[in-house]
Amino acid sequence: MFRANHPPKEIENGEAAGIPARIAGIVRERSKNFAKLTAADTISKLGADLEPGNVEANLAEMGKDNRYQDIKSIVASTGTVYIYSETYITEDQAESLIKNEDIKTKVAEQVREDAKNLAKVTSVSSLSASALGLEPGTLQAIVAEILKDDRYQDVRSVVASTGAVYLYSETYITSTYADILVRAEANDPCATIALTVRDESRMYPRPTHIESFMNPIFNINPEELEGHIANTLERQEFKDLRLIDASTGARYLYSSLYMDEDYARSLVEWREVGQLENP
Repeated sequence: MFRANHPPKEIENGEAAGIPARIAGIVRERSKNFAKLTAADTISKLGADLEPGNVEANLAEMGKDNRYQDIKSIVASTGTVYIYSETYITEDQAESLIKNEDIKTKVAEQVREDAKNLAKVTSVSSLSASALGLEPGTLQAIVAEILKDDRYQDVRSVVASTGAVYLYSETYITSTYADILVRAEANDPCATIALTVRDESRMYPRPTHIESFMNPIFNINPEELEGHIANTLERQEFKDLRLIDASTGARYLYSSLYMDEDYARSLVEWREVGQLENP
């Protein structure tokens, strides 16, 4: 008995299996379902099983194959190559989308530069929409895209108590440090003190030495610190904060939400006395 040799499914569908077919499939899907360009250097991460750099080498060959005549490429001002299917995205639409990609790159570069060189968070409001060539209100949409894009996975956002949005790169700044910087930017010393104390009580856990708020990072005038501490302890929304006086006279704050008094006192005494006696 002879059995018919059935061709692979890809050939039955009119496409030979291989790298070009995988590239085309990914690009068409993203063009159709998301109306997005596909960065050539990200295709290997999207399921094409390619080594980085192999995509562009295949694009030239695909241009000679009638099965992939809808696959087009466009180059951003940054030099990044993007691919799309003109079945779903027109050339004019691609030109508009490439401008957005350029802007995303510029914003991410600014955020990374601020974090690396200045150890600061970047206020979204400080990014001039006009300088970036954006229509009013478009910047927020660009930021939302950056936060969802794998190429900018180090870029994170944090919202201040005022509602202002800041961006930072976790490659250079930790989330805890970013929170501190944003609180300082909000210029609410009481909130800065309370939220920092809560964080340290919750995460480590440990009480917070009052003198630590003299660090310039907190943006609190040392001469006004005592007044801010008193006001913080009086505010109803911060009623979980407690003050501890160590036997050495040093003062600490802790949050009763995360630590009980006995444990907090034992930690304070260990830091002030125990560590010195047991080096």
